[in-house]
Amino acid sequence: MKKIAFFVEGETEYLFISELLKKMAGTRKINVIAEKLSGGGKKQPTRIAFLSLESTLQPNATYEARIYVSGTDNRVDTDIQDFHQNLQTTHSITEYAMIVGLRDLKGQKPDLSPNTLSDLPKMELLAKVAIKNCVLKDFIASNIIIAVYEIEAWFLSEYTHFDRIDTILTPSFIASNIGFNPQTEDMSLRPEPAIDLHNIYQLGVPPKFYSKKANQRERTISHLDYTFLYNTVAAKVTKLKKLMGLMDIFFA
Repeated sequence: MKKIAFFVEGETEYLFISELLKKMAGTRKINVIAEKLSGGGKKQPTRIAFLSLESTLQPNATYEARIYVSGTDNRVDTDIQDFHQNLQTTHSITEYAMIVGLRDLKGQKPDLSPNTLSDLPKMELLAKVAIKNCVLKDFIASNIIIAVYEIEAWFLSEYTHFDRIDTILTPSFIASNIGFNPQTEDMSLRPEPAIDLHNIYQLGVPPKFYSKKANQRERTISHLDYTFLYNTVAAKVTKLKKLMGLMDIFFA
């Protein structure tokens, strides 16, 4: 069985990755196991999986994805390091084809928030080097993807989903009422994409909401067109293209 591990900041990222994996798997059978991590502080030094979020198991599956929710983006890197070390201890490190960490810059210190996207490759490289330096042997390909400010920037970029939320929400209508056009502009540069989503949904009749609440994020993720994300949006969004490319390698 070919395995991949994802480390993500929160449950919004987990839901998106889980859905994307299933869409890209197509007719191929894939098991998806997702867990939320806790600990690593003074009260509970050991980092453990304390909550099962998903366990989709299929008979005779040839692929398996494990998604670990770190809880905060500044834990993603260290959780990957711990995972490497645990795999070495159990001698099961060769089972994994790659490890992918998905994090963003929301809530980082001001000096870590890039004014331009040109700083991101360096930040990703530093994170990857830090992970590699902690591994003594049997290094698995680990990849850090920084989704700029928030993963919701990718949801904004999939502008066709707005019409499925409410038919009034066309790109031109959004542009005339919100001040930017998600079809023609780079949504990666939006500093508050989650707020942008909420403001756009508020234009619907009746007004709708977007937040990190389970039912609201699930609604958005279920309305995304994943074929359009793969074929069109990824061509314009560098970090999403990188993620899609890694999944292509995994499923090859």
